[in-house]
Amino acid sequence: MWSSRQDVLRLFRIALRRPPWHLALALLISAWTLAWIVGHYLVGDGWSPLRVPEAALAGLGADLGGVSSAVRGWLAEDSRAPLLRTLGWLAGVAWAATTRRAQFSALLGWVAVMVSAEGLGYHAAVHRAVLGMLLFMTVLYLAALPFRRAVVDRTARLLPPDVLSAGSLAAALAAVVPLLLPAAVLRRVLRPYLTLPPRLRSADLPPVVPTPRPPAEEPIPVDPSPPVTANEGFVRPRDPGSGEIVAVFPDGAAEGAPHSPDR
Repeated sequence: MWSSRQDVLRLFRIALRRPPWHLALALLISAWTLAWIVGHYLVGDGWSPLRVPEAALAGLGADLGGVSSAVRGWLAEDSRAPLLRTLGWLAGVAWAATTRRAQFSALLGWVAVMVSAEGLGYHAAVHRAVLGMLLFMTVLYLAALPFRRAVVDRTARLLPPDVLSAGSLAAALAAVVPLLLPAAVLRRVLRPYLTLPPRLRSADLPPVVPTPRPPAEEPIPVDPSPPVTANEGFVRPRDPGSGEIVAVFPDGAAEGAPHSPDR
């Protein structure tokens, strides 16, 4: 799905299209997770998520080493391991719940992964989150298989193509969270140098002329009382569908027979 360059650019546009407060929080978590991932491969296993704010505050002259060491020791206890494992699995479910308009769950998933990694380590936390996301999507896909030929008319249903599409989008939006800060900085730096394609204004579009509807045929009103003739007779239709009329006279003339005034 995300094979071409246009698809990747569209993915980052979707990931950065947030309210201002949400974008600020996403950029903060993006910087935190990116520094943790890069530091893990540069420093080694001794680099944990709490080391990132500790090092940042130490550079500003604030020493929070005692507080972070106490938190790391509390999370590293063996009694916290089942809770941290469960948190790692739930992080994957939060990633799977990410949609185009609900991207906050991706941020919560990364926060849960970092908390879990303080006690379990980088690989154990990330692997559980990824497996949790894949297992959740697999269960939904298997549940959608019986309805692969069903017609969605009145109730919502799980369809296999839609499950795969939503799952791939959720995985992509969760995976780009650590790259949001570099993408936002790059977009801001390159924006003055990019030439945007022209956009059609509403005034340039041709006017929309509604198609006139044909006039509805109104039924001809019919007087329920029969008309009176000069000889005090009346006329009525021979056949309601034929349009022919027959004169009926009060002197007993046969229906449709010629009328004699001397009779």
